Amino acid sequence: MPLSRAIAAHTERGGSWMLPEAKGGDLLYVSTDNDGVYVFEYPSGIIAGNLNVFFSPEGLCSDSVGNVFITDFVGHDIVEYAHGGDKPIKRLTDGSAFSPTDCAVDATTGNLAATQGDSSGVLIFRKAKGHPQEFFNSGGIMENCTYDPKGNLFTNNFYRHHTPLIGELPRGSSSFKNLKVDKFIKPLSGMRWDGKYLAVGGLFGDTVYQVHVSSAAATIVGTTHLYGTKYVEWFWTAKDRVINADVASGVIGICDYPGGGSPLRTIEYVAAPHAVTLSLVSH
Repeated sequence: MPLSRAIAAHTERGGSWMLPEAKGGDLLYVSTDNDGVYVFEYPSGIIAGNLNVFFSPEGLCSDSVGNVFITDFVGHDIVEYAHGGDKPIKRLTDGSAFSPTDCAVDATTGNLAATQGDSSGVLIFRKAKGHPQEFFNSGGIMENCTYDPKGNLFTNNFYRHHTPLIGELPRGSSSFKNLKVDKFIKPLSGMRWDGKYLAVGGLFGDTVYQVHVSSAAATIVGTTHLYGTKYVEWFWTAKDRVINADVASGVIGICDYPGGGSPLRTIEYVAAPHAVTLSLVSH
């Protein structure tokens, strides 16, 4: 069923909805400017649900059991859903009007990190609950974040520097260190640990860069070109695929990774998609 017809068929229910069978398979979550968060079966792209209790959903992330976290920039909180669920199971806030943009879950601890698009501070919620601790990085405003398998947190440093910087908060540390990228990518965009390298997007571009991180530097060792895209902000990597949200064309592209090229599959007519995340039941 086309996306518009599927949404219309459930409109009379009001509020968020999810197909009952959605809980049994892998799901792709997509945040949008206008229509909340779409949920699709993965990799088929069949619409499975819509979550629409947000003011301005931005970043998305998921944990090892498939729970999904959605940052609400204007709503000033982070909303957690169980895999395939249509009702929030938790709301996280720092007790003030913070504006979360992106999030990431540390597989080693269960901690949840959240960047704030208007701040040089990143919030970390221990075991994804309670009141967060804030860590500041004088290197610049942090828009996106991701963890590596060892529990090190990485962020992009936005706007304040003519040279691109990647911030790293090593596991157990209270202080960021900033790594200069060896080639010019400005500004940096979405981030994701791809299993071997730090994958970093270039905003307004069609490229995802593979970055080798050492103790003092970040070196670009590969590139993935996404053909036909216009304006990719955030993306998600999973095994040999990269899923990208093209906010300009309203298309979600699923491409070979790291090979890139033209999409192997697309999900179209998604109004102003921002971030994507996979919630997996098959590992």
